[in-house]
Amino acid sequence: MGITQALGNAYSGLTATSRAAEIVARNIANASTPGYAARTLSVSHHIAGGDSLGVRVDSVGRAGDAMLTAERRRLDGDAGRASLAAGAERAVADMLLDPNGGDSLADRYLAFENALRALADTPESASVQLSAADAAGALARKVQTLSTQATRMRADLDADIARQVRQVNDALSRIQRLNTEIATTMALGRDATGLMDERDRQIEVVNGIIPINAKPKENGGVMLTTRAGGGILLDHNAQPLGFETTPDIGSVHLDANGDTTLKQGAGVAFNMTVVRPPDSPGYLNGGTLEAAFTARDRTLPDFLGQLDALAGDLVARFRDLDGREPSTAATKGLFVDTGAAADEQTPVATLGLAARIALNGEVSGNPATLRTGFPSAPAADPVSTVAFSTALYDAFRARSEPPEALRLTGARDPATMVADFAALWESRATFSERTAAHLRGAAEAVRDQELTASAVDTDAELRNLLNVERAYAANAKVLQAIDAMVRRLLEI
Repeated sequence: MGITQALGNAYSGLTATSRAAEIVARNIANASTPGYAARTLSVSHHIAGGDSLGVRVDSVGRAGDAMLTAERRRLDGDAGRASLAAGAERAVADMLLDPNGGDSLADRYLAFENALRALADTPESASVQLSAADAAGALARKVQTLSTQATRMRADLDADIARQVRQVNDALSRIQRLNTEIATTMALGRDATGLMDERDRQIEVVNGIIPINAKPKENGGVMLTTRAGGGILLDHNAQPLGFETTPDIGSVHLDANGDTTLKQGAGVAFNMTVVRPPDSPGYLNGGTLEAAFTARDRTLPDFLGQLDALAGDLVARFRDLDGREPSTAATKGLFVDTGAAADEQTPVATLGLAARIALNGEVSGNPATLRTGFPSAPAADPVSTVAFSTALYDAFRARSEPPEALRLTGARDPATMVADFAALWESRATFSERTAAHLRGAAEAVRDQELTASAVDTDAELRNLLNVERAYAANAKVLQAIDAMVRRLLEI
C-alpha cells in the first residue's frame, strides 16, 4: 500500500469515526425525547478499481420494529375510539345523576312525588299547593335542561368532527411534503432520519383519528391507507377529507316524506363518497372520528329520544284528570307542550317534547287549581276537590310499563323508572370506561415493547463512544506516522 492510499484510508477512518461520534452524541442528547428512535451508522469497505479506499459511510438507520409499531398503532386507534365513546356515555350518565351533588332527575321526580303526597293529605293548604306547583315546574325545567345539554353536546361533537378533519388534512399535507423532502435528501446522500421522525409524528396524528396502515415506498416515501376498508389517504398526493358543520343540529324538522325528524349532521366527503362512520362504507372507522360520529348520530339522539319518552309519559299521566273526556290535546293537562297550537285537536308530538315540556300556565299562575281542578273544568263540590288532589298523586304513583325507548322491562312507578333508567346509563358508562382502560393498557404494553426496540440505551452508547474514541485515536496515529515519514523524506 502506498503512502497516498494509507493517507486516504486513515482520512476515511477519521471521517467515519467523526460521524459515529456525532450519532452517539445525538442519541444521548435525545435519549428522553418522545418519538425519537436511536440512530445507527451503517458503514462498508470502500473499494474502487480493485484498490481499497478505506471505509465508506452508507447511511444512518433508525432503530425500531415495524410489526410492533403497526400493532401499537392499531391498539392506539381502538383505545382512542373507546375512550371518546366512554366519555360521551359518561357525560350522559353524569347529566342524569349529577355527581357534583346537585339535583338529579331522579331527585326531581322524588321531590315531585313527595309534594303530591303532601297535597293529597292537605289539599286546602296554600303553601302545600304552591310547593306542589313549584316541584312540578322544577321537574319540567329539569327535563328541558337535560334536553338542552344533550343538544349542545351534539353540536360540540359536530364541531369536534370538523376539528379532527382539519387535523387529518393538515397532517396529510405535511406528510406529503415530508415524503418529497426525504426523497430529495436521500438522493443527495444526506441524513434524512430527522425528517422521518417528524413524518412519524404526523402519521401518529392521523392514526389516532383514522387508524391507518403505513407502507414504505421507494426513495424513503410512505403510503397511507385506512385500516378499515383500505381507502387511500396518501400515495403520491394526499386525499383530503371534506366536512361542514351543521347549524341547528338538534332541531326538529320535516323530512322528504313530510314526517318530523331530528336534524342529522353531515358526513365526511372522502374519495368522491360521503362517509358517515360507522356506517358502510367503513373507510374511516376505528378511531376517534368514528367515535365522534357514533356519539353525535346514535348515542345522543337515543338519549334525546329517551328524554322525549319521559316527557311524553309525564304529559300523558295528567292529561285527563280535569273532568273532561279523555283528550290528546297537547296544551291540556298538568304538563303541556309549549310548542303546540292552542286547540283541542292538536296531538302531543313526542319528538323534541323534552325541550318543550312545561307546567301548565293555569297551574303556575294559580296553584289552587291543583285542588279545585283546572279552570276549564272546575270541581263541582268539596268532595271532588279532595278527589282531584288525590287523583294527581295516584296518577303519578301508578305503575306502568316504561316507554320502549328506555329499554326497561316490567311495570314501575315513575320515580323508580327514572332511577333505574339513570342506573342503566351509569352501568353502560362504567362498562365502556373499563373497556377503554383495558385497550389503553394493551396499547401501553405494546408501546413499552416498541420503545425497547427503538429507544436509546445510554449505557450502550457510552460503550460505543469509547470504541469511537479508540478508533479515532488509531486513525490519528496512522496520520501521525504518515506525516513523520513524509517529513523524513523531505529532510533527505
